[in-house]
Amino acid sequence: MIIDVKIYPNSREEKVEQQADGTFHVRVSGRPIDGRANSDLIDILSEYFEVSRGRIKIKKGLRSRFKIVEII
Repeated sequence: MIIDVKIYPNSREEKVEQQADGTFHVRVSGRPIDGRANSDLIDILSEYFEVSRGRIKIKKGLRSRFKIVEII
């Protein structure tokens, strides 16, 4: 499954919101330094979709707030 994600780093609460257009808005507490926000994104999505961390890959947007994520 391929999903479009907009990430909001350095948020007070961590949560996943699915939008009407099918994209996901994900709020993470990690700052966008040294990949912390991306790591938090993978953690949150693994809990949300109930899969292991290893089954989630960021395909595009490692340094952007807009990402394309693959869930195997």
